[in-house]
Amino acid sequence: MRRLLVKKWLLIIGLLSVVFLPTMLVLAAFMLPTVAAVAVDRTKERYLAMGIGSLNFCGCLPALVILWEDGQSLLIATSILGDVMLWLASYGASGLGWLIYLSAHPVLASIYGATATQRMQSLQQRRGKLMEVWGEAVTTTNDVAGMPRIAQAGQAEQAAGEEDDASLRQAAAR
Repeated sequence: MRRLLVKKWLLIIGLLSVVFLPTMLVLAAFMLPTVAAVAVDRTKERYLAMGIGSLNFCGCLPALVILWEDGQSLLIATSILGDVMLWLASYGASGLGWLIYLSAHPVLASIYGATATQRMQSLQQRRGKLMEVWGEAVTTTNDVAGMPRIAQAGQAEQAAGEEDDASLRQAAAR
């Protein structure tokens, strides 16, 4: 499946190179960070390749606009490839993609950590309120069954109630 996809992309790029040679020449040079990101990113989701690729393409747009406005010719394409500021825009945008990719995990981890801490504090407050109403038995568990003691007490009362019912039935039957 993956080989078929690669072959399909190579065919599309080959056809576009024939029709739009100056554009493909500029894109091939300016999109090299994306090629590197695709080669390095082995995850299923391809977050690295998508992030760097999208920002790298945005960095290529000024060069493409100049090329398309001045007419697509190899002379203009080579002059664009000689412009240092356009290289800086393209590679700077891909560098920003790397920065976002590398900083997203620590930022999200701290956000999720803060959310978990806040949720834990909220649950501890609720547990404190429950302990005020129901007492300490709500929070303790029996090591054998792992059930709350209050539930076991309720089961014991129910069993005692069933025994009382059975004894009343026996007394009525006599």
